[in-house]
Amino acid sequence: MGDAVIRDLVVRVRKNIRTVDVFARYGGEEFALILPETDRGGAEVLAQRIRSAINAKPFEFASNTIFYTISMGITVYKSDHQIKKDLLIDQADAAMYAAKRGGKNRISVSAASL
Repeated sequence: MGDAVIRDLVVRVRKNIRTVDVFARYGGEEFALILPETDRGGAEVLAQRIRSAINAKPFEFASNTIFYTISMGITVYKSDHQIKKDLLIDQADAAMYAAKRGGKNRISVSAASL
């Protein structure tokens, strides 16, 4: 059932992103979404749109109604600055855990967007 929920999540996210955006599974239940040429405001708007798409209706699978939520951490950097990918990932990860600590089903932007 968990794999079916992940497949549903992927479908819902892909319906809301552009073809230039990169959406990939990063770990078990963690995903990365790279949004080229997108500022903090645009990233927040997209994150809210994805969160709303997940909340819009439950997932139906094998006669089960499954309600699930999504917590997202956002970090932003300017492409004219070089940054180590590990720092960028750490910033996004910290923001995601801040969203979860805030009650789940939330979006959090890293305090030190780069």
